[in-house]
Amino acid sequence: MYLAGLIEDPALVTKEQLDVWVQDAYWDMLSERCVAVLAAKSAHGFDLARTWIRHDAEMVVCAGYATIATLYSVTPDDQIDLAEGDALLDEIAETIPDQSAHIQNAMNNLLITAGIRVAPLFERAMAIARTIGAIEPVVAANNCNIQTAAEYLEKYAAQKKIGTKIKNLNR
Repeated sequence: MYLAGLIEDPALVTKEQLDVWVQDAYWDMLSERCVAVLAAKSAHGFDLARTWIRHDAEMVVCAGYATIATLYSVTPDDQIDLAEGDALLDEIAETIPDQSAHIQNAMNNLLITAGIRVAPLFERAMAIARTIGAIEPVVAANNCNIQTAAEYLEKYAAQKKIGTKIKNLNR
């Protein structure tokens, strides 16, 4: 499935195909790194992400948040619905404590990405990140330096990287 996601032409993939793929994705590397990136490269990214974050299945919800984060990473700010972005950040602030650890991590990743990649969302993302504080990481504790969303945002702001976009989604 991962290989198929790498070679699929985003210009030809359909919404229906992506819906099947996301529901068949049984591992976060498939749902959040393969299907989400392919959805973001397609013409259906924002539409599918809006649907997926309302789904009942955890992997699908996480794929929805990952798709939005990916789109925020490459889409010029003037092509992003900032009111929708603000509303999504507010929803994350209100609902993140009640979510599973996996969904909390997906929401937290979107919060970080929105703050770093979409300059007009930085201040709102920072305020929410400070309110949320630390969340339980999905990965096992190891020697990684796990930072809060606020710490990530502060680091990028200090480096004057707020609003920077990823040039392409090639893997």
